[in-house]
Amino acid sequence: MGKILAIIFISLFITGVFWVGSGEFSIHGHSSITPDNKAFFEEKKPFHLGYVFRWNGVGQPVIQDIILIKKDGTKVGNDDKRISIKVYISEQGIGAVDEGTAIDEGYFEQYLPVEDFKVTNKILFLVLRVELKDESFENDIEQMLIEFKMMNFNRAKYIDFPGIVDETN
Repeated sequence: MGKILAIIFISLFITGVFWVGSGEFSIHGHSSITPDNKAFFEEKKPFHLGYVFRWNGVGQPVIQDIILIKKDGTKVGNDDKRISIKVYISEQGIGAVDEGTAIDEGYFEQYLPVEDFKVTNKILFLVLRVELKDESFENDIEQMLIEFKMMNFNRAKYIDFPGIVDETN
């Protein structure tokens, strides 16, 4: 009887570990800034860029942090001298809008902090508030790291990042 209970317990434990480890985030849509955008590049107006993510898994992860990573492996931080980026969760998707429009249309009021955000829907809208500080900015952000918890287990997901500036135009 004890062996059977042990086997059942171990099976449930292994199933639980697999369940916690099986989910991931994926990107399904994004906006960007065109290279000829004078408001962003010359006037240095902040822009809000929308991104659509999907949670592919069971359960409800709790996002701890979202970090942008450059091609050289360094993180885009508050001390970056070329660009300022702040990440928010939004209740609705937006495209690429300047900050004045984001405020006038009421988008900014709906933004939520990333830290400790519990994902309750399969679709997740992220907004990056991007402000150019220096023209020497290179479009060198390559990945987004989403750090989250599932059932109190820390997890991380690296996602290829499409960039801030659309260089295909």
